[in-house]
Amino acid sequence: MNNSMVAEIASTTGIPAALAGIFVVVFVLQILGMILWVFKIIEIVRLDDSQFRAAGSEKTNWILVVVLAGFIGALIWHFSGARPRVKAAPVQAAVNYSWHPGAVPAAWYPDPEDASQMRWWDGTQWTHYRSPR
Repeated sequence: MNNSMVAEIASTTGIPAALAGIFVVVFVLQILGMILWVFKIIEIVRLDDSQFRAAGSEKTNWILVVVLAGFIGALIWHFSGARPRVKAAPVQAAVNYSWHPGAVPAAWYPDPEDASQMRWWDGTQWTHYRSPR
C-alpha cells in the first residue's frame, strides 16, 4: 500500500488519511483471509477420507469447521495438530467385498428367469424347485 493511494482515498471520501489507511489494510487482510479460507477448503476436500479415519478424525467435521468458521476455521485447521497427522496418514484402498457362497441365505426368492414364479436358492445356487407367486 502506498501513501498516494491512501491520500487519494482520503481526499475523495473526506475521511482522515490515517483512517483511510486502516480501511485499506483491513480490506487487504480480508481478501488474504478469504484466499486462505478457499485454499484450506480445497486442501481438506482433496485429502482422502481414509487418511482422516487413520488419523482418528472425520473429514466432514473439518469441512464444517472451516466452512462455517471462515477464516478462523482455516487457521484452526492449518495450525491444529490434526492437519499434519491427516496428511501423514496413508491412503487406504477401498475394501472390495466380493460375493462368496453363503452370503445370501437359502430361501424362496423371486425367480430371475420368470417374474410370476418363486425359486429356491440353496445358499450357493438356484435349484430347479419353483413355486407360483
